[in-house]
Amino acid sequence: MSVTLADLYQRTGAKLGIVRAEESLSAEDGDLIADIYASLHDQLLSEGLMTWGVTDDLPDWAVPIIIDMLAALMCDHFGIDEPRRSLLRIEGILGSSPVSPAERKLRRQLALPHQTNTIYGEYF
Repeated sequence: MSVTLADLYQRTGAKLGIVRAEESLSAEDGDLIADIYASLHDQLLSEGLMTWGVTDDLPDWAVPIIIDMLAALMCDHFGIDEPRRSLLRIEGILGSSPVSPAERKLRRQLALPHQTNTIYGEYF
């Protein structure tokens, strides 16, 4: 399954508190979120953390991670006040130290699968 970009933008707006879940995102806010998403996509792509195109639907597992990252980047654009701003940034900022939970989840999801079967060596 996958999630459309319009749905991603709507959910990001809801996380930021600029729209309620049942309301529609304004065109202006949707365009701003789309621009920030494109920038985030480029940044993640350059770090090898993006496996889909900027105009493609997102895989279900990636949606909450990308929403957290977008919300962290957009706090200032929408005037989110403290302490909520700090909480959103801690949850999703990319490249922070310590690593944000969203970045950690993304890296873990994209990591190569580990060998699950133990291979025993034969010694002669």
